[in-house]
Formats: sequence, C-alpha cells, structure tokens
Amino acid sequence: SLARFFEQGGKFKNYWFETGTPSFLMELVKKTRFNFDDVLSKPVSSMAFNAFEIDKIDPLTLLLQTGYLTIKSMVKKYNMLWYWLDFPNREVSFSFNTTLVNAYTRKTDNFVVNFSEQLTEAMETGNVKQLRKAMEVFFAGISYDVHHKDESNFENIFFALFRLLGYYIKAESRTNDGRIDAVAETEKYVFIFEFKLDNDDSALSQIKEKEYYKQYELSKKKIFLNGVRFDTQTGQIADWQTEEVKADD
Repeated sequence: SLARFFEQGGKFKNYWFETGTPSFLMELVKKTRFNFDDVLSKPVSSMAFNAFEIDKIDPLTLLLQTGYLTIKSMVKKYNMLWYWLDFPNREVSFSFNTTLVNAYTRKTDNFVVNFSEQLTEAMETGNVKQLRKAMEVFFAGISYDVHHKDESNFENIFFALFRLLGYYIKAESRTNDGRIDAVAETEKYVFIFEFKLDNDDSALSQIKEKEYYKQYELSKKKIFLNGVRFDTQTGQIADWQTEEVKADD
C-alpha cells in the first residue's frame, strides 16, 4: 500500500484495500473456525511465528506472515516470551474485517461499508433500538446456505462489524465472576453483550446476575446490557433483550 501511495502522488486513501485479501486465507479462517477476537484478547507464544507446512496451515501463522497481524507488545512469563497481537493500523483493520464479513455473509464489500455507517450512527447516539434493528436486518439478509451452526461464527461476524467502526471492543473480557462475551465502548456509551444459541434465553439474566457491568460504572458512561440469541437453523437473531444500567442498580 505504501508503493500505491507514491504512485498516486501522495494522495491518502485505503490502498491496502485495493491490493485485495487472498480468498484462500478467508476460507481457511472459516474452515478452521478461527476465533479471531480470542487471539487479539490474549498473548500468544513464539510458536505462532514458526514456519508452516503447506498441508497443515495455522491461520494465525499465515496472518502474521502476510502482515495482517503484527506484534503490539511482548512479555516474559514462565521463561517463555509471549506476544500481544493487533492489526498494524486502521487501514489494514478496515480492509481485513470488511473482507472477513464478506466471506462469512457473501455480502459485497460496498454493502458492508455502507452498512457500517448505520451502525456508527446507532452507536454514537446510544440508540440501541436502531442498533438492534440494523443487526437483525443484516443477519436476515444472509443467504441460508452460508449459515453456520456454531456460536463462534456468529460472533466473528458480530465482532468484525464492530471493528469496522473503529470502536474499542473486547472479546471474552474477564471479570471477577466469569467472562463477558463482548464489550464495545464509544466516547459516551458502553455496550455489554452476551450471546446464546437457540433455546437458551439466559443471556441478559447472566449479565445481570454476574454484574458484568460493575467495572464500567466509574467511567460515567451510559451502560447498555444486551442479551442476544441466535437461531442456528435460520441464521438470524431470534431475540435481543436490552436494559440500561441505572445509577442505583
């Protein structure tokens, strides 16, 4: 993308997006049910940097060697080096996640980019009803033959959409009483998500019972608790319950 920058006379735009993302990389991510956000939320060992065998490719190794992920920081633990990974910049993050959503949903890149604007408006204004409606319409528009009966696939799509917006999102965030599936923060709002499948309607009650929101109360931001249930047969959002945390909760 740097070469393209100079070729275009120093004009700033997303040149990484123009270079394209190998389709086999996206298919590998889907085939292995690679949990992308799990990789970004915890350190990995130096084994992730080992050379791969062509008949047994690890998506993480490939993402590192192709430049989609880079080392953010390093720590030494138990006489081993561990590395925190992240996208090298906003341009790469946007390009990769747009293509990732496309791979899971078969929606065009242009559609995904335009849809992200709707999510941005909902998140910035704290309009959870608009957020829910946009997500319901998005998942309802996914072709039946690309549905995946696995929670990680639904979450990968969900997280990729939020990463497109550039918001700080944590997957599997730890608390004193378990882990929150996802937390997205904007300047004024905190959105806490718990995901369930099919007949399990305990998502919202789990957030409340385990008080996942407590660690965010000092932020002075409005906090929204969201219990989302996916239907693995239809591939759609079956239910979405929301509650705002009140000051005296």
